[in-house]
Amino acid sequence: MSCTATIKVFFDGDKYGVWDPEDVYTLRTKHRIVGSLVGSLPSHKQQNLFHGLPLWLEPEEVAFSLGKGWICLEDDRVPYDRPDPAALEAYVQRQKQQAASYDAAAQEERKEKEKEW
Repeated sequence: MSCTATIKVFFDGDKYGVWDPEDVYTLRTKHRIVGSLVGSLPSHKQQNLFHGLPLWLEPEEVAFSLGKGWICLEDDRVPYDRPDPAALEAYVQRQKQQAASYDAAAQEERKEKEKEW
């Protein structure tokens, strides 16, 4: 079955999410589907008053919107390919090297501050 709606709602188990800001705007202003913004804003990570994308929709909102033909469901439960063992090992080694360089830089900074005291 082909869907002609332009608004994509990504389905992942029991969550329905809209990630496109223009789609969120259209759902809220044109179709009066409110949902819940649940993401944190990059500049205000420790706050709870304002939220950003994604917009999570309730199952009732999804069923109503599907019935009206406003949205298409995209199944986001498809698993991603596993990396090959060599690529995974290379990634782990890079992470360890990066952590060691951060630790060395932090220790050097501590030594410099101790000299100042």
